[in-house]
Amino acid sequence: MKRKWKGIGKDIVQNSKLLFVSPILRFTFISITINLTFHIGYYGLMMWFPELFSRFDEYSREHPDHSASVCDVTNYVVNKGSHSHIDLCSDKIESFVFMESLITVAAAIPSNIFAVLCIDRLGRKFFLVFSTFTSGACAVGMFFVHNATENLVVSAVFSSAISCGNAALDCLITEIFPTNLRATGVAISMVAARLGGIIGNIVIAMLLDTYCPAPTFIVAGLLIGGGLLCLCLPNTTREPLS
Repeated sequence: MKRKWKGIGKDIVQNSKLLFVSPILRFTFISITINLTFHIGYYGLMMWFPELFSRFDEYSREHPDHSASVCDVTNYVVNKGSHSHIDLCSDKIESFVFMESLITVAAAIPSNIFAVLCIDRLGRKFFLVFSTFTSGACAVGMFFVHNATENLVVSAVFSSAISCGNAALDCLITEIFPTNLRATGVAISMVAARLGGIIGNIVIAMLLDTYCPAPTFIVAGLLIGGGLLCLCLPNTTREPLS
């Protein structure tokens, strides 16, 4: 048994080394970078949409006839609203916040169905580039929304686009590695994806309250940059795997 586990460990180390040797190194680097940037954007905004919905609701209740940007709303909530009291913590969440969150998540259903039906026809790279550019544009658009309805629309489009790209990313990353290194390559890419999720969740949360304009433009830059980087990957659509 000990010899068996030692052999498994040796294979893992050997396969990992091969991923960082030319010509596979280029694919490994791009895969890690795309997964990192993509999931920083994905989790950085998606996890905080319900909080944004709640903040818009709080602002609209206090200022029913006024429109405000995300940063104006955040500034009010943090400095004058419910978040201005350090020791105050309320478990009350308005029901419509759950409804808007449900709408945002449900918006991904049609795009995922479309991806399933057309990913072999249009290609993995098409979906990934389209998704990252569209979701990046939505991230920038978050800075310019001025009411809860606009925020919901932009959030729903972002969710739809980035979920579609997530499906394409999983396919593309799986297919670029040779068969003998595929499992290890995907595993390393998933580590980068989870790390991106952690970074996005923490950093976006911190910047949202301390320097509001930064999160939207950081997410947009990372998503669009990752989309451009995927153009360097080979076309694997309808191609036999090596």
